[in-house]
Amino acid sequence: MACSSPENQRRQLEQYIEGFRQYNPTFAPADVANILTVMQSLIERKLELFPEDKRQIISAKVVMVGKGYRIEVASAIPADRPHGG
Repeated sequence: MACSSPENQRRQLEQYIEGFRQYNPTFAPADVANILTVMQSLIERKLELFPEDKRQIISAKVVMVGKGYRIEVASAIPADRPHGG
């Protein structure tokens, strides 16, 4: 999402939120709005900290390890950017 144009980011966020609402119908509108705010903040932070990194996250999961957690992420590099940046 973060690597898309601003218009595509907006469209993708709308699609994400719509899908979230479909799979989580019991969430209050205020909670959904908070999720949107967090997603927008994450996109802004990614662009600020890593503006040249164009890798796309294609999957992520939280894995329990002992008494803690680890986040496992897989990414893809666009064909036109063979080194991700």
